[in-house]
Amino acid sequence: MATPAVTLYLLPGASSLFPHILLRYCHIPFTPHVIHHPSNLATDLADISAKHQVPVLVLDGGNDNNTRTVVTENPAIAHAINQLAPQCHLFGRTRTDFLKVCEWLNFISGPLHAQAWGPYIRPERFTTATTPEALTGVKAAAEQRLHERFAMLEKGLHADGPWALGEHFTAVDAYVFPFFRLPTARGMMGRGDMEGCYPRWGRVVRGVEGMEAVRETLAFEEASKQ
Repeated sequence: MATPAVTLYLLPGASSLFPHILLRYCHIPFTPHVIHHPSNLATDLADISAKHQVPVLVLDGGNDNNTRTVVTENPAIAHAINQLAPQCHLFGRTRTDFLKVCEWLNFISGPLHAQAWGPYIRPERFTTATTPEALTGVKAAAEQRLHERFAMLEKGLHADGPWALGEHFTAVDAYVFPFFRLPTARGMMGRGDMEGCYPRWGRVVRGVEGMEAVRETLAFEEASKQ
């Protein structure tokens, strides 16, 4: 079966950093389609995905019907990338690893990202109230949930590492990486505070930061910002 042409729709600084890292780590040729501002999502994705959210992975060809496949949602995109590069073991090397990676990806995309980080940075999307006091209340509750989710994440990471599941890098490591950086970028917690509160998580992040694929990804996204 032929290899599909791969396109990743991404927004610098968004959660599309996760599949961007995976594609570069696996040395999968792809075309990055950079969306430079959230206000451009609906326009740039109008003919691609009705969700108007990044990331979006587009696979052209490479299947029995030589058709286009559009994949949304980070856990599903990670599965698609794993299918393109099974030798990279993004979902681990054992059945248990596979199940744990699936569990982690869903935890990060749901309870952490959608249910906690989302209302923290966009409180107006989670209430019909418009007063500053109401929005502040939504954000404060979301920050409390974030600390709870961060503590759960820290406790669940492998005690000795060096990676989230133990000895080998998996998709989990790439997914926890941006969420360690975001609190500092948003002024919620400094890098030192994050490392002090979450040493296992910090250890994983330092390992991810040392990877060539990650340095390339961060450099590309920084250069793409407008």
